[in-house]
Amino acid sequence: SAAAATAGTAAKLAPSKAKLHTEIALLDREIEARKRQFGVEMFDHCSPLTKEQSFYADEDKLTQVLRPSLIQAQREIAALEGKKNNFKQLLADKQTKRANAFPVPAYVGEQAVNAGKTVAMMGSEARTKTDMAVKERLILAAKQEFGLELFDVLVGLDDQGWLPPDRDVRSIYDQCKRDIDNFLKKKDEKQERLRHLGGEGGTGVLSSSAMRKSSGATNTPAITYGKEVSPQQSGTMASF
Repeated sequence: SAAAATAGTAAKLAPSKAKLHTEIALLDREIEARKRQFGVEMFDHCSPLTKEQSFYADEDKLTQVLRPSLIQAQREIAALEGKKNNFKQLLADKQTKRANAFPVPAYVGEQAVNAGKTVAMMGSEARTKTDMAVKERLILAAKQEFGLELFDVLVGLDDQGWLPPDRDVRSIYDQCKRDIDNFLKKKDEKQERLRHLGGEGGTGVLSSSAMRKSSGATNTPAITYGKEVSPQQSGTMASF
């Protein structure tokens, strides 16, 4: 019957559709991962600016774009760095204590006791190392979140005809934009193949074409830029 034939065709296409849905989802993750990498690169490049008093007073467009997200990320990371350094000092103290715990060779009867104490000390050190690693992961995550926010802001401004005038900032942004555009192109191709198979073109997120149109608009945080600067005006930050 026609119904049986239709069901048979759908069953044959199901593995191909499932594969395409998986590949599209993987591309979505690649896009987010690339934005997170962008955040680490951009934060490490721009972070020294927060140590300059002029950064808090400059009114050029690039500084105004970077300042809200950068200051927030810098404060969060500075607090985490302080806690990580405390754990680092604590670890050094524990290691010194263990090294000096048994200066005199133990008698046979004491060796087992000392071995137990050493194991306990090393366990305490391991826990402190774990605490340090947790702080390091949180620091990395804060930089990545900075990238997720800032990239969409820059794309939105790019769509309006404004690009970062600073050479290094522009280079970091342009490379990330090229990489993401490549991912979006691959996603477009897979969505088109999925539509030809009779499936939906998305995976619960914006299609790649929609992402290009809306990137930096729907997810852009509210930022007050003050006086607008035309694309022809450089507005470079003196601190760079």
